[in-house]
Amino acid sequence: MPKYSIPILTLFVGLIIGYLIFSPIAESTHDHETADQIWTCSMHPNIRQNEPGSCPICGMDLIPATSAASGSDTDPYSMQMTEAAVRLAEIRTMTVQSSSSGSMIQLPGRVVARESATQWVTSFIDGRVTSEAVGYAGKQVTKGDELLRIVSPDVATAWIELRTEGLAYEAVATKLRYWGLTDAQITELRDSPNAVQEISLLAPVSGVVMKRDVRPGSLVAPGMVLYEIVDLSAVWVEFDAFEGDVAGVGVGSSVSFTLDALAGETFTGRVTFINPTVDAMSRRVRIRVQVPNSSGKLKPDMLARGEIAGRRSSGITVPSSAVLWTGPRSVVYVKVAAEHPTFELREVNLGAKSGNNYLILEGLEAGDEVVVNGAFTVDAEFQLAGKASMMNRPERASNTFLKPVMDAYFPLKDALIGSDADAGVAAAKNLLKVIEAQPKRNEDWNVLIESLKGMLLHWEHAPGLEQQRANLFKLSDALRAGLSSFGGGQVTYVQFCPMAFDNTGARWLSNSATIENPYLPETMLGCGEVISRL
Repeated sequence: MPKYSIPILTLFVGLIIGYLIFSPIAESTHDHETADQIWTCSMHPNIRQNEPGSCPICGMDLIPATSAASGSDTDPYSMQMTEAAVRLAEIRTMTVQSSSSGSMIQLPGRVVARESATQWVTSFIDGRVTSEAVGYAGKQVTKGDELLRIVSPDVATAWIELRTEGLAYEAVATKLRYWGLTDAQITELRDSPNAVQEISLLAPVSGVVMKRDVRPGSLVAPGMVLYEIVDLSAVWVEFDAFEGDVAGVGVGSSVSFTLDALAGETFTGRVTFINPTVDAMSRRVRIRVQVPNSSGKLKPDMLARGEIAGRRSSGITVPSSAVLWTGPRSVVYVKVAAEHPTFELREVNLGAKSGNNYLILEGLEAGDEVVVNGAFTVDAEFQLAGKASMMNRPERASNTFLKPVMDAYFPLKDALIGSDADAGVAAAKNLLKVIEAQPKRNEDWNVLIESLKGMLLHWEHAPGLEQQRANLFKLSDALRAGLSSFGGGQVTYVQFCPMAFDNTGARWLSNSATIENPYLPETMLGCGEVISRL
């Protein structure tokens, strides 16, 4: 082999390889991929353009975004993810079903003494306390137990009066009963051989001494409250419910509750009273439950946590982890059938919350596969891709049902801009034909179409420009309302002139932002402004 054969052969092979790598085909492929690349801003993912550059909002360099070649990327409400991304984000889904459930309402409350079980012990005579059997508040007493002893001249007078006979005796005995003396005390006082100046005041009921406002040596007077005794053999537990939660609650409803002071124990009772008024400050309604308390475990002012079944409702329920909400919007992500994992954003209307589940009033159907773990991750991916998300709500493509109607409306408006009454009548007749040719749809659509027809039927009987312009005002307002629901297939500008109709003002619709006033074209053609876009 010649001396230079091997180097020449090596050079030749290298040239072939270089050609294959750097050939125009490779360059063409690279250019094609670059052309398909979408660039976005990491801080403003709604910014999307076909070439690199700076964000027009914050000035940051744009970064490559997900390629738009995928069919799901054309829909702002759905997006594909790779199997690896789904596993990494630990995204889990569940299939939701329709069910009937009742919401459980959580209620804060506290134990209180029954008002009807409270007895105030008062003095009926002037005197001085000589001794006291109840030395502290909180003591349990039984009906008939001695509370204290009072010395008083009134007692000595009563002893003298009791020694009479007949009606006078009965009158004195009745007076002493009002003092709180029992028949046995009255008899003992009457039978005493010596003058008596001191009597015992007995407990009128059994219960707990909640308040004690007297001490040995205290002077007492008629009407003075000495003790407050409360029967705690049964107590009230009062709960506060938000006004929106009491619709399904009534007298007799069962309530279960726990007490912070008695951990591990659950008590039950039934609603005996619902306050007929709402607290103006807290917007809550007081609900009362009466509970037996023979053991004395439930003590006034203990804090309670109650739970009561609210109104039952039927529908789709989802775990609260599936719901993302901000302000008035609530969204969930649904996994849809596709070759690759594909998720779709759904806006939902939430009903009552029952435990850890929400009732979905609108937005889901039985059988939907909802993301219950990793919803925030999916939402973040949607945001980075510049799609609809919890925080971003791009408008869906509008309906175009009113496009033929709007195409016939604009010539009518233009005829009045040109102050051509005959052309206005002809355009109105054509618009009427277009409207009459529209198919029936839902109730709102049918009402709109009939309303428009009524405005145009007699247009030709009032051919003057002044009347036609008044009719155009009504027609424009009706179409403006309809465009929001049914779409016109193009950008429509709502324009307004405050000088029209003797300074009362009037709106009209235009397919151009340029102001051309159909109401005052002869004198103020440019009077007006764009007040909205539809």
